[in-house]
Amino acid sequence: MSEPIDLTHRQQQILWATVRHYVATAEPVGSKALVDEYNLSVSSATIRSGMGVLEKVGLLYQPHTSAGRIPSDFGYRLYVDELMTPSQMLAGQVTGLLSDRLNWQSWSIEALCEEPRSYYPI
Repeated sequence: MSEPIDLTHRQQQILWATVRHYVATAEPVGSKALVDEYNLSVSSATIRSGMGVLEKVGLLYQPHTSAGRIPSDFGYRLYVDELMTPSQMLAGQVTGLLSDRLNWQSWSIEALCEEPRSYYPI
């Protein structure tokens, strides 16, 4: 799975909705659930077809024949790296908490991540 995967916009939407729905319900996701709960503007047959493609490239899997699809580890990774939109509010809260706890107001989060670990107090 080292080759980059080129997904269509529709396939990206289906993967995004599948991951979101699975995280919320912890149950395999069927095409009807995506039609009912997400405004994808396509039929359940089109979603099933897209899910089939995503399964073939390893982003989703089907635990058994009659079940919906579940995101694979690779599917989660692609979701986090390319499809998830970070919350600016949450990023600000994390930055504030780290600054308070580390007491390093003059350091930025980026600088902390770039500096060698030997400089950090343990």
